[in-house]
Amino acid sequence: MTNFSIIVPVYKTEKYLDKCIASILSQSYTDFELILVDDGSPDRCPQICDSYAATDDRVKVIHKENGGVSSARNCGIDVATGNYIWFVDSDDYIEPYSLEQLYKTEKGKRGDIYFFNISGKHELSMGTLDNFLKKYYFTYVVGFGPWNKLYKTSVIKENSLYFDTEETIGEDLLFNISYYKSIYGKGTGEAIFLIGQNYYVYVDRVGSAMNTASKGRIVQQMRLFDKIENMLSGIISKENMTYLFWLHLISGIGQSAQGGLTSQEFAESINFDKYYGRFAMTKSIMAEFFKNEHSSAVGRIRIRLFMFLMGHRKYRIAGRLMGLKK
Repeated sequence: MTNFSIIVPVYKTEKYLDKCIASILSQSYTDFELILVDDGSPDRCPQICDSYAATDDRVKVIHKENGGVSSARNCGIDVATGNYIWFVDSDDYIEPYSLEQLYKTEKGKRGDIYFFNISGKHELSMGTLDNFLKKYYFTYVVGFGPWNKLYKTSVIKENSLYFDTEETIGEDLLFNISYYKSIYGKGTGEAIFLIGQNYYVYVDRVGSAMNTASKGRIVQQMRLFDKIENMLSGIISKENMTYLFWLHLISGIGQSAQGGLTSQEFAESINFDKYYGRFAMTKSIMAEFFKNEHSSAVGRIRIRLFMFLMGHRKYRIAGRLMGLKK
């Protein structure tokens, strides 16, 4: 068994792919496998993948019909043999010392997950899933994506964890939540390590999924919340679940506003009445929310009023308050 499995979903990134693959194959630490999953890419990406596999036996290539990034990552999971999995996007790249440093960090510790590209020194996170969410997730310390995380393969496979192929936005968030649930469900106290070094270079590419505005983002975000609620109901506190509700709702409104969502569409797109019990947030949770979101004085007033209007079923007016058009 190799130590690291690096899974790279590939689709229409011909311009960036060589740099991505070269950054992995030139690592100073060599005990890894590189799994390139060609997701039916219509450009030269399939040929590029095959050319690397022909010259380096650490490279595995999977060619499949287009099914999206989640299905591509899932194919990679199925064939991964390493102790740890690292998901790298094909338009990004990693630093040349990354695997060597990660190996030195995890050697003898065997943590359940390692976070990097964050602020701070090595730190051991202990306690409950509730505490983890408050300290690291709500504060955006660990981020929502998979690229700055090293996952233990046995945790993924023993718990049958896969990316949700229904979602085009937030599928990585759902995967991470299910992963956190799995490792905290074991009751282990020494499972998580934070590494204050940058190993991954994220390329903010125009046209990527996260940079494409859509009025349907509010529906997507609330669907994500529903799935998280089903996953964590009875496991985390009601206060943290309410926090997650507002996090997804307000994020969805902001994303949908850029796509042209109107206040009328907002009011009619979702059955908000089913969330009525989530509209009340305690003062302590609200203060934490404002702190984490770095809300200004005006922003705090607006969000409080938004919460009040939602709680009184004034959904269209609430949408207008948050910047949606008539």
